[in-house]
Amino acid sequence: MSWSLYTPQMKLNSLEKKIAILDVLNAKDKLMLAQSAHDAEIKTLKEREAALDSAFHAKVSMETFLQLRESKRIQARVVRESFRTLVAAMNALDDAESHYDVVCFSMESMK
Repeated sequence: MSWSLYTPQMKLNSLEKKIAILDVLNAKDKLMLAQSAHDAEIKTLKEREAALDSAFHAKVSMETFLQLRESKRIQARVVRESFRTLVAAMNALDDAESHYDVVCFSMESMK
């Protein structure tokens, strides 16, 4: 008869720890994606600002200038939204890391 060194609770805790690790890794991936998207949106906003400045100095038609200004305004909104997504991803990572810490602490306290 062979005896397992792990109790069912220890096996459950080990599984929970693995899940917590995967949650942290997933949250890190989402944060990296959100950061990349935010950086791209900022780059686009800078390009739109440069186009607006060029149009102002080139004395383009009022209609073209207003279209460029509206485009920049919309892009600024997109940047704000991508920042909110980035902050949400940071918070999700923080939550996942906190959960991992709790799982590890509970495993240590059971020993």
